[in-house]
Amino acid sequence: MKDFRQLPGPKGNFFLGNALQLNKDLLGFITNCAERYGDIVPLLLGLTPACLINKPEYIEQILQKRELFVKNTPDWRTVRTLVGQGLVTSDGDFWLRQRRMIQPVFHQQRINTYAETMVHYTKDLLLTWKDEEIRDIHQDMMSLTLNI
Repeated sequence: MKDFRQLPGPKGNFFLGNALQLNKDLLGFITNCAERYGDIVPLLLGLTPACLINKPEYIEQILQKRELFVKNTPDWRTVRTLVGQGLVTSDGDFWLRQRRMIQPVFHQQRINTYAETMVHYTKDLLLTWKDEEIRDIHQDMMSLTLNI
């Protein structure tokens, strides 16, 4: 199996890697990468290698099989120092305990309840829109997400 860094991916700045492209147009950049390079796309965030996974089955495997996603590296220790030890940054038994605690939140009945909440707040937002009005959709979606 190849090292993911040997796969084709977008060229980035020597020092910043792909950080500028991500910052300029996050959704557009990620969409373009998925269309152009496929399911696994190597990136650089600064000088740190990263990987964009575009296939849900791969993401599921990474999240469920902790041995596939090693987080005991200097880079991950730095991330944990900055953002804390949560589900994304934790490892080993601590990760497994956190994953089991959060799993009920994703039960089908709970998700149905979330859908009702999302529709409610989306309808409220749409009531504030006027025909032919120019809106900052980014700000609207950020506010909607925060409300939900």
